[in-house]
Amino acid sequence: MKLTGIITIFSLIAAIFLATAQSAWSYVDPGSLGATYQVGYIVFYAVLSFFAFLFSPIKRLFAKLTGKKELTGTDKEDNQTDNK
Repeated sequence: MKLTGIITIFSLIAAIFLATAQSAWSYVDPGSLGATYQVGYIVFYAVLSFFAFLFSPIKRLFAKLTGKKELTGTDKEDNQTDNK
């Protein structure tokens, strides 16, 4: 049996299992919201860091292609003293 056949059968079984699910009673502990917020903060900042890491090389590439030079900390200070 091919792998695609196994995946198809597994998907059908999972769909049937989820389609026949009954409603369940649940209890949410009052203290669980703090842990949920902490996980949410971690996920938010992880996604934000990922996009910053991803777009930084793209930003440098466009700066190089357009001829604009990104000023570093020492270049900014030198540029300010030259303008005086």
